[in-house]
Amino acid sequence: MAPAQAPCSSIGPSVSRQQQQLQLHQQQLQLKPQLQQLQQQHHLQLQFQQLAQLAQGQPPAGGGTTPSMAQTQRDGKLLEVIERKRCLCKEIKAHRRPDKSLCKQDSMPILPSWRRTPEPRKTGTPPCQRPQAVVWDTAI
Repeated sequence: MAPAQAPCSSIGPSVSRQQQQLQLHQQQLQLKPQLQQLQQQHHLQLQFQQLAQLAQGQPPAGGGTTPSMAQTQRDGKLLEVIERKRCLCKEIKAHRRPDKSLCKQDSMPILPSWRRTPEPRKTGTPPCQRPQAVVWDTAI
C-alpha cells in the first residue's frame, strides 16, 4: 500500500506546479496591457519634465552675444518647445481616443459654428393687438 501512495504524491506536486505556472502565465497576460499603459504614461511624464526644463532654461550666457542673438536663440528654443508640446498633445489625444487616428484629426477642416446667430432685435412699435369691431352703416 505504501508503494502505491508514493507515485501519487510525486505526481501531485508536479500537477500543482503546472497549474501554478499556468495561473502565473495568465496573470502576466492580464497585467501586460496595464504595464504597457503605465510605461507610456511614465514616458510622457518624462517628456513633459524635459519640456518644462527646456522652457525654464536660460540661453547660455556668452561674453560676446548681442541682445538680438540672445533673442534669436531664445525664440528658437521657445519654438522648439512649442512644437514638441504640440506633438506631445497629439500623442496624448491619440492614446485617449484610439478609434480616431492622427491623420483623420489633422486632415479635418475647421468647421464654422453650428449655433444659431441671435436674431437682431426688431425696432419700432409692435402692431396693435386689441380686437377691433366693424360697424356696418345700413341707413340710407
